[in-house]
Amino acid sequence: MQLDRDMGEPLKQPPLVEALCEFRFDLAGTNELTLPGLFYAQVKDEFPIQTSVNEICLPISVDDRPNIPPIATQRLQLRRPDNSATIQMGQSRLIINHLKPYISWNAFRELILKTFKQYINLCSRFTLNQIRLRYINHIPLPSEEIKIDNFLTTLPLFPKPFSREISRFQQTYEFREESSTDSSLVHKTSIATKSNDEVVLILDLDFVSQRIEIGDPPDLSEGLIPWLNQAHDRIEAVFIASLNPSYYESLK
Repeated sequence: MQLDRDMGEPLKQPPLVEALCEFRFDLAGTNELTLPGLFYAQVKDEFPIQTSVNEICLPISVDDRPNIPPIATQRLQLRRPDNSATIQMGQSRLIINHLKPYISWNAFRELILKTFKQYINLCSRFTLNQIRLRYINHIPLPSEEIKIDNFLTTLPLFPKPFSREISRFQQTYEFREESSTDSSLVHKTSIATKSNDEVVLILDLDFVSQRIEIGDPPDLSEGLIPWLNQAHDRIEAVFIASLNPSYYESLK
């Protein structure tokens, strides 16, 4: 993750590959069929490239009723010409993705706030059901013997019969926030092979909150700032704590 100059020493070799912020809404009373066209008219100067992605939703039956058939939906993707950022609109969803180059948290936060404000100004009524801020990091691994504890501090302890080199693993932990029963941080680590055969260690940090109150119009986007800063600060602290101190120093 790239640290801001006003929050910590920036990393010269940040492992960040993608940061994203996702909003899930209840848009009762809003015509979602007209939203994509109206929204694109507002952002087309910065995000001119349009792509439609088909999605399949698989509803889960929780009683004895027959399985509900899959639902096909479309998600609109709007990209910058340099592919550094993408806005995605789906069924009651808004996602802002930032890829490389990631300049700073301040710049990404401003993009989130601007995009959110442009979106909700087109909605008749809405309820914000969920917000997530997520940072995905790829740490390149050496081709020789992999010693994961050279990179991570968050490894499970195994009894002696398991004392072997780990070639692949995947672990997920969810930590409930002390200050809110509706917020949690999801910590995922795994080893994966990319399409170019590069082996990477993935550190995926996801701060999620449900049922968010952000105030009343006209300052709804401003009401997001405390949540965004809290989520980013939490992710940043966990990111640093998850890395072997020697490896973290090597990134500076």
